[in-house]
Amino acid sequence: MMDQSVPTIVHVSLQIYVIYDVDEVMQTLKVSASLRLSWLDEHLVWNPDDFDGIQTGVYPQNSVWKPDVSLKNSVDDFKTLGDPSLNVIVTFKGLVTWEPYQVCRKYK
Repeated sequence: MMDQSVPTIVHVSLQIYVIYDVDEVMQTLKVSASLRLSWLDEHLVWNPDDFDGIQTGVYPQNSVWKPDVSLKNSVDDFKTLGDPSLNVIVTFKGLVTWEPYQVCRKYK
């Protein structure tokens, strides 16, 4: 059982690939980017020797705990990130990696 008094540290990184548009008048920015979150989950630890040497697994994102992450875009409505079809990658040491995305559109 996880000790709920101990915080889960979530590492977050944002990689911007392309800046499509900057509109100074409307104060909008349109980019192509990816968000990566990773954390340790002690419930998802296993011994690879017990599972034919398997060291990583891919699971539906809704089958594991993940932090609530939302994108506040001043152009669009407030949205929760992560399409239900996305997966997480889990290592045998319990390292979970999740890369949610959201298509953000700019309106003129």
